[in-house]
Amino acid sequence: MESVASARSGQRSGFILENNHDNTNPQPSFRTVTAWLLAALLALAVVTNFSRYAFQPFSKKSFLDSAVFKVPPAQKDASLLQGVLKPYRAVGYATDGDSPRIVNARYFLAPVLLDLDYLRHDIVLSDYTTPAKDILKTNPAYTLVAEFPQATDWARSIKIYRKVK
Repeated sequence: MESVASARSGQRSGFILENNHDNTNPQPSFRTVTAWLLAALLALAVVTNFSRYAFQPFSKKSFLDSAVFKVPPAQKDASLLQGVLKPYRAVGYATDGDSPRIVNARYFLAPVLLDLDYLRHDIVLSDYTTPAKDILKTNPAYTLVAEFPQATDWARSIKIYRKVK
């Protein structure tokens, strides 16, 4: 009976959802206010740091002199030698140094293989700690091809010899 009477009067049966929100003066939640404050502080920090770095004149020298881009002397020496040894896969290596010195040279000059049996190769790296010990300097079968006076670290004593044919 009721449903028929309510249907005739235009009312629906069931739950009625009412709009209980007061849209004239909404109150944001605590989480919303906190999120907006944190976003504003983050934006302020970004703008402050951006203006500090963005409007500075760019200096290539100061950029490359920073600690991130400093090339160690050992790596500079390696690049000097790698430029000369680039066409070779393996070269002879004559040295009076100890095994850490040999390992260091092999590491820096990779992928060029350094063979301690230097007599088998046409190109020989001479790495003697004192110039008087350099056996290739007086050997007529080899001629001096390159020295590295501009080297600043481990490659100062290295000389490259070529076998005379």
